[in-house]
Amino acid sequence: MKNCLLMLALFGPAAQAWAIDMNSFKGTPIAQLAADEKKAFHTALVQVLNQVPDRSSVDWKAPRTKLASRITPVKSFDEGQLRCRETLIEANAQNGQHHGTHVFCRNVKGEWHFRKPVAKPGAKK
Repeated sequence: MKNCLLMLALFGPAAQAWAIDMNSFKGTPIAQLAADEKKAFHTALVQVLNQVPDRSSVDWKAPRTKLASRITPVKSFDEGQLRCRETLIEANAQNGQHHGTHVFCRNVKGEWHFRKPVAKPGAKK
């Protein structure tokens, strides 16, 4: 499944309710996507979090905007009753790049939410 093109985002089943706050990508190329493309990216991200094994990457391209991204779950872990996944998201567009590691946790309803960005080694808290 390494580096596979995620067509499930466009043709697969609908994502869960709009659980992941896409406003967390403010200031990144992902925030520049049209509303329907944000929804498709959200769907792809949820499907990756639900189905893709750790250290496997999935590529996703916006249908109209010139944005290419790669979503890579790095590691899975439990935090209390929540199932969490540390995930690298890389997005490249004409107007910028985003390379960030984010932690998403799934609640008891099965909805994924941002926990917080992962601190970089040596970064002050």
